[in-house]
Amino acid sequence: MQENIDIASMKRSKMISNIMLVFGVIIGSTGVVIRNNESPLIGYLIIIVGFGIAFVAGLINRKSDTLFKEQVLIPTIRNIFPNSNFWLSVTDTRVTEAYKEVGLLNQASGEDISNYLVIDTGEHRLDEFSVNAYNMTAVKGVPKKMTVFEGTQLCYDYGTKIDGIVRILSSSKGNKTFLTKQCALTPEQIYTGNLEFDEKFEVLASSQHIGFYVLNSTVIEKLNFFVEKYGEFGLAITPGEIMMSFKGQDRFIHLPKKSSDINEHMFDNARKDLFEIVEMLNDIGNAISKHKEKEDII
Repeated sequence: MQENIDIASMKRSKMISNIMLVFGVIIGSTGVVIRNNESPLIGYLIIIVGFGIAFVAGLINRKSDTLFKEQVLIPTIRNIFPNSNFWLSVTDTRVTEAYKEVGLLNQASGEDISNYLVIDTGEHRLDEFSVNAYNMTAVKGVPKKMTVFEGTQLCYDYGTKIDGIVRILSSSKGNKTFLTKQCALTPEQIYTGNLEFDEKFEVLASSQHIGFYVLNSTVIEKLNFFVEKYGEFGLAITPGEIMMSFKGQDRFIHLPKKSSDINEHMFDNARKDLFEIVEMLNDIGNAISKHKEKEDII
């Protein structure tokens, strides 16, 4: 955490904005009840007051997030990962196309991409971001987003040089993963004959040969670790990248959602997780590409 940062002030600002937002929603809801049951005019006035309080809370929260991003989040990330960039949101949805192609992101009509982190080691690059994919629907004539996918995506540009693509989806006793099983690039399903492994994972590949080639002991060890620590995930190994999708947004670095999230050690777990994930992806890449020496990680 950076020095000379008024953590107490940031915590206070976040707490005030959240309290105001709740207060505004309560007042607005009360206004709706009064409008429907007692006095329409008074009800509308109360609704406007509640909306105004919620709007001000949003402005305070946005200012607090901007200050936190500029004064704490980005400096801290660059202190941990010197050659890095971070964006709170990204409007260019082309960054998700590669994940859709390898079946690590479900198709939808729209996407919200947030907390986009890029770490460049000079030899490798890691991209990490959250995505909420949605379809638009109408509720009583009002447009509404219907979420169809929430995940945290990773892409590590390790050249495995394999001749094909292998997808590995975590599963549990036949239960489907949060990702779709179908993918045109990986039509072949691989069964290892290891009942415990085949129960935990679904392996799909561009060919049977490449699927069995990828599933060496090191890869299997890392897969078991991932599912035990992070729960549901999907992994795609391509000739030039190792890609992952974890269930749930904001699994690593993101803005604090409440005042209690702001403290001196708030990024410690994210730092440990990202170092650990990069090391394991490096190990997977080495094991597949048959490199003799382990490369340095971030």
